[in-house]
Parts: sequence; C-alpha cells; structure tokens
Amino acid sequence: MIWISSLIWLLPRRLRSSWALLAITGFGVLASVTLMSLGAVYTRALAEAGLQHSIASTSRQILNTHIISQNRPLGPADYDKMRSTMEEIVENRLGFMIRDIQRYGRPQPEILLVKEPFQSSQVLGAPSARPFFLTDFQEHSRLIDGKWPSPVPGESNGRLSIEVAVGEDTASVMFWELGSEAVILPYRTDLEQQIHVKVVGLIEPIDPTEEYWMGFYDYFGPQEAGEIVLMPLYVPEELFFNGIGARFPTLVGDFGWYLYLDTDVLNADLVQPTREAFQGMESDINKNVPRSLILTRLENSRDTGLLASYQRAVTRARAPIYLFISLVVVVILYFLILVTGLLAKSRSEEAGLLRSRGASMLQVGTVITLAEAILVAAATLVGPLLALLIFRLALFDTIDPKGGTDTLEIGLRADMFLLGAVGGLMSLAVLAAANFNLARIGLLDFLRERARPPTIPYLQRYYIDLLVVVALGLVWWQVEQRGSFLERTLTRGYSELDVSLLLAPSLALLTAAFLVLRVLPLSVRTLAWGARLAAPAWAAFALSRVARDPLPYGSLTVIVMLAAALGVFGASFQATLGRSQEDQALYRTGGELEVHIIAPTSDTEDNLASLPSVHTFTPVKREGVTLLDVDPGSSAVLLGVDPVALVDVAWFREDFSTSGKTLSELVTPLRRGQSRLPDLSGNLASGIAIPEDAESIGAWVSNETFAESTVQQSLNLWLRVADSDGSYENLDLGAIQLSHGGLQRTDARGEWTYFEAPMPEEKVWLDPPFNVVALFFVGRSLYRMPPGSIYVDDISVKLKTPATGPGTATGDQQVIENFDDVGRWVALPHHGESPDSALVSRRAGRDEGWGMEFTWQDPLLQEPRGVFIPPGDFPLAAVGSPDLAGAQFLRADTGTQLVPFAVQETVSHFPTILRREQSFLLVSLKSFEDYTGRLPRGIPTPPREYWLALEEGEDRAQAIRSVREATSVSANIRDRAGLVELYSQDPLAGGGWKPSPWWSPWPWPPTPSSP
Repeated sequence: MIWISSLIWLLPRRLRSSWALLAITGFGVLASVTLMSLGAVYTRALAEAGLQHSIASTSRQILNTHIISQNRPLGPADYDKMRSTMEEIVENRLGFMIRDIQRYGRPQPEILLVKEPFQSSQVLGAPSARPFFLTDFQEHSRLIDGKWPSPVPGESNGRLSIEVAVGEDTASVMFWELGSEAVILPYRTDLEQQIHVKVVGLIEPIDPTEEYWMGFYDYFGPQEAGEIVLMPLYVPEELFFNGIGARFPTLVGDFGWYLYLDTDVLNADLVQPTREAFQGMESDINKNVPRSLILTRLENSRDTGLLASYQRAVTRARAPIYLFISLVVVVILYFLILVTGLLAKSRSEEAGLLRSRGASMLQVGTVITLAEAILVAAATLVGPLLALLIFRLALFDTIDPKGGTDTLEIGLRADMFLLGAVGGLMSLAVLAAANFNLARIGLLDFLRERARPPTIPYLQRYYIDLLVVVALGLVWWQVEQRGSFLERTLTRGYSELDVSLLLAPSLALLTAAFLVLRVLPLSVRTLAWGARLAAPAWAAFALSRVARDPLPYGSLTVIVMLAAALGVFGASFQATLGRSQEDQALYRTGGELEVHIIAPTSDTEDNLASLPSVHTFTPVKREGVTLLDVDPGSSAVLLGVDPVALVDVAWFREDFSTSGKTLSELVTPLRRGQSRLPDLSGNLASGIAIPEDAESIGAWVSNETFAESTVQQSLNLWLRVADSDGSYENLDLGAIQLSHGGLQRTDARGEWTYFEAPMPEEKVWLDPPFNVVALFFVGRSLYRMPPGSIYVDDISVKLKTPATGPGTATGDQQVIENFDDVGRWVALPHHGESPDSALVSRRAGRDEGWGMEFTWQDPLLQEPRGVFIPPGDFPLAAVGSPDLAGAQFLRADTGTQLVPFAVQETVSHFPTILRREQSFLLVSLKSFEDYTGRLPRGIPTPPREYWLALEEGEDRAQAIRSVREATSVSANIRDRAGLVELYSQDPLAGGGWKPSPWWSPWPWPPTPSSP
C-alpha cells in the first residue's frame, strides 16, 4: 500500500499547483449541486403554495364533508347504534382534521300535513310534513316571534303532541300564525295514527351565508321534491327521538353529519394520506352503515376532488421545472467536459510523467480525481445551503398564491441533500471519465498529440454520438406514444413523472452539440481552403490554424450555442405558458360574467336588460342530448344561445374554427331564418290563424289506403294550438278506429270522417288569437301498427255566428286550411330508421281539391307522429364539433322530443366545453324554443344560465352585486377577470414558471409575463 502513502503525499502538492483549474471545476460542480437542490426546494415550495392556493380558492362549505345515511328507522335504539358506529369511523379516519361535527335527522317525505281538525277529504293534495332536528340550530337562528319548541313531547286527545318552530315563508304558505295547529299523518294507509302539531315560534337564520349551514337553505321555507311540496318543521333533537321516533319507530328517514374540516393542517406530505383516509372512511361506512353517501369537494372515489386534482397539477407543474433543471445540468456537465478538455494539455503532461515513472492508469486516475472528489463532497454539503439562500432571497417572492405566503414554512430537508448528491455524483462521473482518459496517455502519446492535435473527438471515433442520436429517437418515440411526460400508475392510482422521458430535451441538446462537432471541422476546412485562394493572409492564417486544431473552437461554439438555446427556451416558455393559462381561464367562462340560477323567473331577462352596467347578454340553454344518426347512441352537449349577442359576449379564438372564420361569421346561419307562411304584409307567418269566435275545430280524415290488419287498430288524432304569447295546448280530436271496414264513426261521409274538439275558451293561460301549428297521431293499440298512410283535408272551425261566403263548408263550418299550398307542412321526426312523409296531392283531397297524405313505414307506437308547420328553417341550423361535420339531418334526442339539425359550420373548441372528445351543437335558442314548443310533447323550460358582457369601465364588484339583486341571492356568478387573475396566481399553473430565467448559471433579465 505504498502508493496510498504516495497519494497522500502528492495530494496537497497537487492542490497547490492546480488551484486555478480546481476553482473553475469547483464552480461547475457547485452549480450542478446547487441547481439540483434548488429544484427540490422550489418544487416543494410550489407544492405547498399550490395546496394553499387550491384550498383558499374553494369555499369551505364544499370542502367540508356531508355524510347522509338514507332510509334508516327513526327509533332511538337504532339511531344510537348507528350514531356511535358512524362517529367512531369518522374519528378514526379523519380525527386529525375535524373542527366540529353537527347532526341532523328528518323523516322521508311520505308523511302528510293537514289542518286541524282533520278530515279525510284533506288528504288529496296535502303537502308533506318534514319535521327535522339540527344540532346547534338555535345558536344560529333567531326567533322572530314566540318561543323555541319544548323538547318534551305531550299528549292531545290520545295523540302525540309536539311543538314546532317554522320559517316565515312556511307560515305564509300554510296561513299559520303563533298558536296555529295542524296534524301530521305518519302513515298514508292508517289515517287514525296522527301527530298533533302546534306552532310556537317563527324563526329566521342569523346569517344564512355562514359555514354552519353548509350551503343548504331548506330549513325556513317550503321545498319541492319532484311533485311533492315539503313543509320544514323544526323540533329539538330530544323531541324528535323521544316523541316521533319513540312513538313511530317503524318510520324511516334520513340522518346526516356535517363534518367541518380544518384544512389548514394539510400540507403536501399529508395529501396522499388524507386521500387514503377518505377512501378508508367511505369503505368502512359502506360496510357498517349501508345506504350512505359521502359528499365533499375535498375528495371522492372518482378522482375528481380537490386533492386528486391538486396531485395532478403538482405533477404537471414539476415536469417543466425538472425538465429545465435537466437542461441546465446538462449544459453544466458539458461545461465541465469543456474545461477539462481545454486544460488537458497541462494535465496530460502531468499524467505522462507519472506513467513514465511506473504509475498505473488506476493510480494516475485516482491521483487526478481525488482532488475533484473532495470538491464534490464539499459542494454536496454547501450546495443545499446555498440553494436555500437563493430561494429565500430571489425566488420566494415570485410565488404569490391566494392567501399569501405567510404560512409557508420551507427549510432544509433530506431531499435537497439527496438531489444535490445526485448532481455532485454526475459531475464526479464526468470528471473521473475525463481523468481516466488522460491517465491512459503515456509520455510518448502526449508528445505525439502535442505535435499533431487530433481533429476527431473521442466520441466520434467510436460513433458514440450516433448512439446518442438513436437514444434520442427512442425516447422521443416513447414521448409521442404516451403524449406527455406523465404516466398513471396502477398501484397508486394517480399520475407520476416518468423521469426517463425528461431526458428527451437533454438528449436533443447533446445531439445538436455532437452534430456541430461533426459538421464544424469540415466547414472550417472548406473555409480555410477558400481563404487561401481569395482571402487576405491574416484570414487564411486564422482559418488554417482553426482547421488544424478545430476541437477547442468547436467546443466553445457548442457551449455558446447551448447557453443561447437555454436562454431562449426559458424566456419563451414563460410567455407561452402564461398566455396558455390565461386562455384556459377565458375558455372556462362564457362571458365576462357567467350567471347560474337555480330557479329563474319569467322576468329574469327583463331585469338583466334593465341594468345599466350590462352591455348585452345571452341566455344559454345547456342540455345533454343523444345523437341518433352520427355515431348512434353517442352523447353531445346542446347549447342554445342568442347568436347576435354571443359575438359581443363570448371569448373566441379564430383557430377554434376549422375554416378560420370569426365567431360572427360562424353564427351567421344561426340567425333566425324566415318561416314558410306569408301573411298579409308579405312576411312569412308561423301558423294557421283561427277565427276568434270559433267554438270548435276539426279536420276531415280518410284511411282509403290504410293496410288491412287482422286486429282492430286505433289512433288518437290531436291538433296543437299556439296562442299569441307563445303558449301551446294539445286538442284531442278523438280516436280513429281502423279495421277491415275502414273508419268506424257514425258521422262519416263516404270514406271521410270529421273529427273535432272544442276550443280552449276556459284555459286562462292561453291568450287569443290562436294558430294551428301541428297535427299528429298517437297509437293506442297493443300491436305495432303496420306501414300505411292517412289522408287529411280541410281543417275547419265551427263559429259561434254562422259563417257565410268563401271558405264556408257546410252550415256553420269554415275551412281555415285546405292544404293547397305546397311546403307548409313537414313530417315530424321520430326515432325510427325510415322517416315519415307529408305530401300535398290531389288524390288526398276530399272534394277534388288538394289534401295532405301522411305516410309511415316504421310502425306507429306511443310516440306522436304527424305533421307540423316549422317556425323557421327546418332542420335547425347548427354549429357543431368536427365529428359532426356535414350532417344535414342530425336527430338529437333531448329525452322528451327529437330535434333535427343541419350542421353548417364546425369548430374544434367552444368556451365551457371542457372535454376534448365531447361532441357539441351550438344553436339559436329562439329557434330551438320555437321549434320544440310546436312539438306534441314540447314543455318550455327557462334557461338557467346567462352570459353577460359589461359596459366598459364599469366597477365589477358593483356590477356583480346588481346582477345578483336582479336575479337571485342564491345565483352562482363567475367573474371571468377574477378567474384569469386566480389562474395567474396559481403556483401550479403559470405562476410556477415565473422565475425560470434565474435558474441558469448565466444571468439574463427575467422576461415579464404576457399581458
């Protein structure tokens, strides 16, 4: 072991003789270690700040947890057992973050509420009673009048007697005041079982917006559950169980727990354990308390909760940071290779002398490398400390999550030293490889290389650079196949970074460097040859010198190229990412303000139009539909909008259009077209006018061509009538019996039979004058009616005053439609494969005139089939997603009716359509409502969504307040500008890349984010 003692003797002397070289090398090693450690601390800070931002941006009410156990007996013994089980599970799983727990209970809505004294006739149409308890209810509500109910049940004429408190709205609807009495019927099948109710208090919430209510406001007023109206009655918890539960233990109801969570205890390390705690709690509850639901925005089993979304965002945010670090580290490692290569001449002489004195390659390489190893060890200890200092002084203030950075605690951790050690080991590997390459050179080799320097680098001699090119191709192919640097693990169930794929950009830089080293010598030799022929002597001499020893100059060229590429990447990526995040925020909202209303009223649009701060707005009807023609059975989103106002309201990029058109050009076909019937002014009308003094209306029907059947068939004939206000009513003209003998009616005239119905004079919601808009048939037979056709002619009315003159048929009948005009009537679309046809022809006429021939191929069933007058273009014009391009008759099933569309323009994306693969249709809301209103089963429903554009310069906070006052206090209003600001603050979105230019060892000014 003599050489070890010699090594110890040589080491300090070598450190003194080569301190300049070691200082340069140490700078590169320290930079590599520091950057790796800085990546660890910065990504951890992003993770903590991103979690804080996500929690601060979400309402605490929906982050809390709501547990519902349904259809449980009201008996106290059953409830106590369930309560102890539920609370034990909750404490075991989520005890570390629970601030408070509240409980509630309520029976199912089958129990009835009637007046006192009770009479059996009150049962029909009676509302349902909803006695409930909610712990701490009295601390968060105030008495308007009266007192709080007594927790002790009483008796009244042999019945259970309870006291209740109700909200003002409930009391107003029920005509109650203090002291009013009522009766609850627990069982519909046993009306003798009764509960006497006495109203002793009128109540209201102290603050309906506080966290305690969890966003539910159904305690103080009537509520609708389908067709059932619920009347909430507050009772104390003791009264609920000792009274109602003890007397009627077989009644079933729902019990719930509100879990108020302390989300401030969460940090990045606790996210995954918290997700596992929620999953374990859900599993335990389902095993021990069946028929239970867990509702929270924090976490769910579909991986769409806040914590799951946060984990995906953290993974995506780390990808560009680690990618950029890897690029910087690659440049630093190349810098180390360049330094060792440029200074190799002096070190080669040292290595040659040692080899000539009998030292082996291992001994020489160890002597040269040991000094660098000491530097690496020192840098591994100092680098993390320097990284933390740089983060605190330069990078910490660039993170600006919602809620501030006061609660962020970022210090030294083991991962900083671990990643720093990785950077140090990579530097040591590069230096050791270069040193051992020098150690193989003897004195003779050294003198030969000094006399004639090599023109081909070591990597090119053995085609190692081509292996790097092949590796780049393989890694890039893998990235293209996966589509990203992320992979979803089967064991953990969430996305993780595939570190191997992050090598692709680094390999690309190395490939560019190696290609430059291959091309540069040939290029320089060509220039030197040309310079000797035409250039001055100084230029020819300089180029000849470079051509004789091109490697040092090529290496310098590569390092400058890599530094420039890195700078351009860091500067441009920030602007691109910032613009991307801004566009995503703009895309998620339809207008400057997006208003969602639970229960819109008839005057909602008038109220919005009257606001001075609102420039324009469009109502939006959003429905999920099923497509029947293009990819049958697939789903799509239907958006009904005002195509005129949409241009000023919605944010849109021209690259969303497959044809490059503007939004105004795209929605031009959606502007309401002309209808088919001319009025007196030459304009096209919307139906067949009915005289105001008509007392009945009917039509003549013939089944001359109806196919014979072995069983009797039946059809119901209906007319659909519209009033002047856009309301509709179906008039039943009677049943058509079809068999071997034709129409079975006593008032038949030959082959023709007249069917009629009285006009809706007593329908107060219809406002004359009326118009006929549709005529349709509904099958009533148990058998599928075979193909056939029916003739219809002369829609007529009977007047209160006998009619005379043209158009009079017989007696007091007046014909209002004789089907002489072609093109007015169109067959209704239906679910079958073969469309029905509506043909105006002479053979269908009753008195040698024209008539309507309605023909079907698919069997008639319960679906209405017939003809109608379209209010405008038919089918409706639409703008669709690219997969619907060219569909000229696309049937969309809305659940109650079919709507045909002709897709005239296509767009690849449209605001608020977030799923990339989701098909969608954009239509005119007015045309859609006019069309669906004329369908037999058309039931108008008001839109619940509005997109608004504000006047320029308006105060947004004041505008939002005025919009809320004009719509509903419970309206959900999204501010597009606020959402953009929120996205720009998100550390896991564009905010995480702001300090990227500071990461390179070569300083340049940071690039400001895009406006």
